[in-house]
Amino acid sequence: MIGRAYLWGLAANGQAGVENVLDVLRMGIDSNLMGMGKSSISELSPDDLVIADGFSPPVRD
Repeated sequence: MIGRAYLWGLAANGQAGVENVLDVLRMGIDSNLMGMGKSSISELSPDDLVIADGFSPPVRD
């Protein structure tokens, strides 16, 4: 998920760029958790997922 983002931050502004990217990602996670009424990732459960009708995951061989 963050592979390219931190590399772009590194290329743009070195260590400070990477730190900024990680801060932005963390703020996004925190914001989504707050919107769901959760205070930690550990509070998430399968009940928090919304799965579209008819969706089935790909079958692995």
